Amino acid sequence: MLMVKFFLLLIAILLPFMPIALPEQAIGNEKTVTDQTYRDIMLLLDKGDNFLSYNDLIKIYETITSSEDHIPGMEKILLRLMEERNEDPRVDQMILIFTAKLIGSSKQEIANVSDLFEALIVSKRANLWTVSFTAKALGDYFIDIKNGEHLADMIERKIESLIEKGRSSTDEFYGYHFLPPPDTEYIKNIISRPEEQKRRELTRYYYYMLRLQYSEEQIKNYLLFLDKHGPIDTKRKIDCSMKYLFDNIELIQAAIAKEQKGEFSSENRITQ
Repeated sequence: MLMVKFFLLLIAILLPFMPIALPEQAIGNEKTVTDQTYRDIMLLLDKGDNFLSYNDLIKIYETITSSEDHIPGMEKILLRLMEERNEDPRVDQMILIFTAKLIGSSKQEIANVSDLFEALIVSKRANLWTVSFTAKALGDYFIDIKNGEHLADMIERKIESLIEKGRSSTDEFYGYHFLPPPDTEYIKNIISRPEEQKRRELTRYYYYMLRLQYSEEQIKNYLLFLDKHGPIDTKRKIDCSMKYLFDNIELIQAAIAKEQKGEFSSENRITQ
């Protein structure tokens, strides 16, 4: 098991409580609460015909991680969770990642946990991003797993195959982060509009860089301003509106402030 821990530590870099006796009534109340938690989670998983929204994924994760009680049927919950899909490929991978994170952070023993790990490893949606979280979860899980060595070997082989595949892959890159995908059709269209894959990737990259500081609505308003007036600096051409916004955000904010005061028009943009 030492070798397993060592291997998992490497992967992670890349990227005694006694039970408290309760009165019978308290035990019954606790069971009622946790049963309701289970039902609430399953309702979220059942409502979208195997399509799970970003917000529901976050809600399920926060519900489970914030619960201090034993949640019944965790194996069923996690198995259902990893089978859910999302139209955004990055969020689709996040479903696998959050499943792994829930296993790794679990304070209760999960039935057939080895089978859950295997399903995460062999999933057709798995990539280096998801597998790194699966490896970390295997190391973090609070109980030693009988076939831990076997699972670690599976992860190692999976990583090798993904690296080999990546050398010749032309798959579109959607990013490695947990930020929410855009909600507005305007932003979605701007990101998906470019015909060239590299340009879509560039647009997507700068959108999420902007989202680290600004709301989607703010970004939309800045872009609408550019649509209306064109580049603030008339000497420059806008090849990628999202990159232009990222590079000139302060100029655009100042121009919008002037427009709101009636002091800006397309004719008085910067010309030098």
